[in-house]
Amino acid sequence: MALSSSLQLHPINYIYTLWNNRGQIGGSLMSRSSAGTSNSIDSFSPTIKSLFGVPISYRYYLDRLRILVGELQNPWTFLSITGFAVSLYIIYPSLRFKGRRNDMHFTKRPDKYTTGFINPSIDCFANSNLQALSSLPTLNVYLNVIETIFQNLRHLVLSENLSPLTANEGGVSLPDIKLHEALMTILGKLQSTIFFPRAISVWDFLHVLENIHDAHISRNQHDAHELLQLILETLMKEYTSLKTVYKSDPVFSAELKKDGIGCFPEFPFSSEVASNFRCMRCGKLSSITYNPMMISSIGLPEESSVTLSTLLKRNESEIIEDYSCMVCKVRYIFATKADLIENPKKLELVDKLQNLYDRGKILINSDLDQQLESFIDNYPGIHTSGLKSVVHREVSIVKPPQILILHLSRSIYEATHAWRNSCQVQFDTSLLLNVDQRKAAKYYNKTQLRSNPDNEYISTKRYSFTLRSVIRHIGSHSSGHYECYKRKPKYYKQLSTGKYYTREPNIIRFTNDTDITDNAGTTYL
Repeated sequence: MALSSSLQLHPINYIYTLWNNRGQIGGSLMSRSSAGTSNSIDSFSPTIKSLFGVPISYRYYLDRLRILVGELQNPWTFLSITGFAVSLYIIYPSLRFKGRRNDMHFTKRPDKYTTGFINPSIDCFANSNLQALSSLPTLNVYLNVIETIFQNLRHLVLSENLSPLTANEGGVSLPDIKLHEALMTILGKLQSTIFFPRAISVWDFLHVLENIHDAHISRNQHDAHELLQLILETLMKEYTSLKTVYKSDPVFSAELKKDGIGCFPEFPFSSEVASNFRCMRCGKLSSITYNPMMISSIGLPEESSVTLSTLLKRNESEIIEDYSCMVCKVRYIFATKADLIENPKKLELVDKLQNLYDRGKILINSDLDQQLESFIDNYPGIHTSGLKSVVHREVSIVKPPQILILHLSRSIYEATHAWRNSCQVQFDTSLLLNVDQRKAAKYYNKTQLRSNPDNEYISTKRYSFTLRSVIRHIGSHSSGHYECYKRKPKYYKQLSTGKYYTREPNIIRFTNDTDITDNAGTTYL
């Protein structure tokens, strides 16, 4: 196809030339647009001429366009028109017209990029934990309140000179919350809105943890859940120390109420678990023991797949064999005393046991006084296998946490060998946790609870949890890699201003005020 009577230019070469010189053409168009000159095709003839070496005018384009339209049946003509359209599509993003937004940097989606961690060696065990924690709005609320309480208490202590050298003189010494502050710093960086890829190091946080415990974290492989347990225990220790100071003087609570802090917050990972045993032989129960829990560890069955709800249900009960039930042993003594006991002093001990039993003071795991314990242990036939019982262990959460952490253990041990359980776990994005209100009432020592045991709605309260993050281990039992999947915050765009905002609470000290508005709302429990 001819561009002039004296020069032939192949359409492919035409497209190739436009592509290689798209920057020059776009720059020429932008410079003329910014200078306020006309953007007619005649004004760009010198640029086109310098590229193709031929004079091109506005009327020339019209003439050539008529010829092209009339020759659409020619494949070379069709290719030329297509090439021109493609070329215009390539060059157009480089153009800047009047009225076009100049702040295209902020028109990008605010959730396109997420701050990541560098992993020079095997830091994935720590990186995954911090990424998972950064997805918890409830943790943000807790950290903000704790930081506010600490700063206000410090201001009161310093302004009132309440901190002499010794606490015995009536002074108050504020504890350190270094790990809380380090966690706020690194979570603030992970949660800040960015529009370009960014990576940071986890060791600024780990060095604080090392200094607190005066220890060194080796560069060897570690288990992610063990590090998380250490982090939570350290946070809990700082939390308890600060709470003790808060409750030491009514002045503190009165001053904090002025800032809208009515009471000291709960530690969001803290929960209480109640456990008791029931003997399958005599039917008697053990005493209820309460234990604190921050991470619920659940062993996986040797099956191909299982659901998370099934795992939690199975974890509520356990069968234990060869258990020495105190009630069964006492009953055995009552049944055989006439044949095996002749000593009057020993008969007195039997009567003492009978008195305790009749008053319901003997449970299957009771600890009796040393004299009775010695008598039972030395009683003839008491250690035979026939007296061993099978007991059913019941475990239930009586004080649910605000943030529930589940650790699915895949380790299988046998003799000197260990391997990884490949059971697949199916889970949903929401989880319902049932709490027995009767057991919870006993834990809180409340007597006003009146529930019908046959009424599930009254005796059981359900707590709903939303999945926020998952840490996954890839590899074998002894080595591998940790990776984290987390839920990102939802952003909303204001139509009037074009700015984005999120309803999830952020770390106060690191609120991004460039184009994101902090609009804290409800958070999940």
